[in-house]
Amino acid sequence: MITFCRIPGRAPTVGRVAEFLLMLGHMSDKKQAVTPKDRIRTAYKNMVHQARYRPAAPGDGFGGVHLTAEQMTAPAILTREATLYAKEFLAEDTRFEIGEPCWDTKEAFVYTIEAARLLCSGSFEVAASLLRMAITEIEALSPKTR
Repeated sequence: MITFCRIPGRAPTVGRVAEFLLMLGHMSDKKQAVTPKDRIRTAYKNMVHQARYRPAAPGDGFGGVHLTAEQMTAPAILTREATLYAKEFLAEDTRFEIGEPCWDTKEAFVYTIEAARLLCSGSFEVAASLLRMAITEIEALSPKTR
């Protein structure tokens, strides 16, 4: 699938239209259609497992998470957090003045936005981890897209 990024103030792109058609099931893809919400949920779970960062977990607002050790490993709780995070991120996604992320780099976009938020709060190690995750995602794209 060819994907183009949207520049603020311009019409939806081929990538966004294809993404929408895939969601509605009007296009076939070799893989099962994946929605933007699915991609962001996956990104959230990756942040939890790789960077040990849970921005949607109940907490004190200063990085402390209010979950027991058992709750921290409960798949149902993680799935609920990831779904809530995806819903909120998608609502916020339309307000980013920097543009709309390309379908191919959706996860890298999520990691980069969260890293920027962490840099504002002084959580430099986790921000660096998220930026490394974003770079890995970008470098995994074909050489033609880099």
